[in-house]
Amino acid sequence: MRNLKRALSLALASVMLLGMMVVGSSAAFSDADEIVNKEAVEITAGLGLFAGSDGKFNPTGTVTRAQMATVIAKMLYGSEINANQFKGTGKFSDTVAFEGGWAEGYISLCASLGIVGGYGDGTFKPGQAVTTAEAVTMIINALGIDAGEGTWPMTVMAKAEEIELFDEMEGAKPGTNVAMTRDQLAVVAWNGL
Repeated sequence: MRNLKRALSLALASVMLLGMMVVGSSAAFSDADEIVNKEAVEITAGLGLFAGSDGKFNPTGTVTRAQMATVIAKMLYGSEINANQFKGTGKFSDTVAFEGGWAEGYISLCASLGIVGGYGDGTFKPGQAVTTAEAVTMIINALGIDAGEGTWPMTVMAKAEEIELFDEMEGAKPGTNVAMTRDQLAVVAWNGL
C-alpha cells in the first residue's frame, strides 16, 4: 500500500510540476519550514484542496467546520467546483451569515450528501474548530465507508486507523477530541484520496 501511495504521489507530483511550469503556482509558502508533513501539504495544495493566506500555509492553524466541508467538496468534485450553485439549498440557520456566506454552498452540498451534520438547534457552527473525530467522520462519510457498530467517536477513530487515514503522518497523531491542524488535515485528506 505504501509503495502504491508513493507511486501515485510521484505521478501526481510530476503532473502538478508540469502544470506549474506552464501556469505558475502559489504552492511555495513562505512558512514552508514550519510545515511538518511537507509532501501531503504540497500535493493537497497543488490539487487546490487548500489555499494559503498572505503567502503562508499556516500549518498549525486549526481547521473550521466550514473549511472542512470545503475540503471535502473539493476532494469529491475537484477544486474548480462551483459551490455557489448550492447556496440557498441548505438547512442550517447560521451558514448564510457566516463570513459573508462564502462556505454556504460547500456546507449545503456536503449536508445533502449526508457527509456533514449539524446540531439540534438547526445550526452548523461553521466557525467552530473541527475535531479530529469530526474530520474523520466527514471523510469516512464522503468515502461511503461504514464505520461499524459501536460508540462514536471510537468507531470512526478505529475505522480511520484501519483504512490508514493517519498513515505516514509526521509528528504526533492528533487526539480524538482535539482541533485538527491544517498540516494534519493535509495528510488525512491525501490518504482519503
